[in-house]
Amino acid sequence: MVVKKTKKKAPLKAKVSDLIGHYFVNTDDHDQVLQFTASTSGYYLDVQTRQNGEDFTSSQAGIFNGKLTISDLTYTFSGTAQPNAKQSTLSFKKLSKTKMQQLPDGPIYQQVKNDDLSTLSE
Repeated sequence: MVVKKTKKKAPLKAKVSDLIGHYFVNTDDHDQVLQFTASTSGYYLDVQTRQNGEDFTSSQAGIFNGKLTISDLTYTFSGTAQPNAKQSTLSFKKLSKTKMQQLPDGPIYQQVKNDDLSTLSE
């Protein structure tokens, strides 16, 4: 008799590498993406938009010179708000390996496959 071992799924964990260097698309609005980067002056969350299928450009609604804190499954960015940003702190909850939701009731974002924005449908 052969006993088949079942692999347990690793528990979901939030890490810096989940975000940095990646794009996330708003699942309800494919004309909005978030880009997370890091530099010597801190973390950067850029909100990019496009119109009529053109290239994505910064909407000046992100956070720069930021600090990133992670607690359980929540990422919190705080820093200097860009001119069109509504606030200088944004939080996201990790829902799965490739999805997160802006807190408290914001949109859900899906990581862009291979970080290739040209793969997003209009």
